[in-house]
Amino acid sequence: IHPMKVYLKILKGPHTGTELLFVKGQNDDKAVVSAGSLVPTVSLSLFSPLVRDKQRHTLYELGFSYAGDLIYDSYLKYKEKAQDYSSYEGVIMYDNRPCHKVILDNKDFKLKDYVVQEGENLIKIARRLKLDEYSLLEYNPTVKDYTGVKPGQTIKLPETFCKKVIMYIDTKTLLPVYQKTFDHTGFVAEYEY
Repeated sequence: IHPMKVYLKILKGPHTGTELLFVKGQNDDKAVVSAGSLVPTVSLSLFSPLVRDKQRHTLYELGFSYAGDLIYDSYLKYKEKAQDYSSYEGVIMYDNRPCHKVILDNKDFKLKDYVVQEGENLIKIARRLKLDEYSLLEYNPTVKDYTGVKPGQTIKLPETFCKKVIMYIDTKTLLPVYQKTFDHTGFVAEYEY
């Protein structure tokens, strides 16, 4: 975390095999990106469209603290229903380590209308409301990029980050090691830590 260091390897999807290394304060705060032996290794900003392409967040939002913030935000919104929305499935083995399996399922998940305010774009809205930035593009197909909204425009937003999260939490470190997220249409993303 201090300094922020991220290694990311995409295991599924159109960018399978792409690797990214980022160390805050090095390489002019750019990530080193390798898409394979046939493509040259390049340095890119974390906000570059090539790095952001179909990614749910920038690398700044990956990791334990952001995942914790999302869960805590959902808890604050729905604390009176927390027991109805969460279940503990016991200890399972994942990657040769015992993990608590926890499922958070917002049974009341839905999209709502939101009016864009002056100075807002999809990234600012997502960060303020603890939402998935890329999903906002998916929910609003007429919006072409993260800055493509105008004040007064009505867009669709989910009430929480996602409908359902399956998490495996290491029994020794109490840190998440696996996370799978779903929205109202199905599977959205999978993360291994």
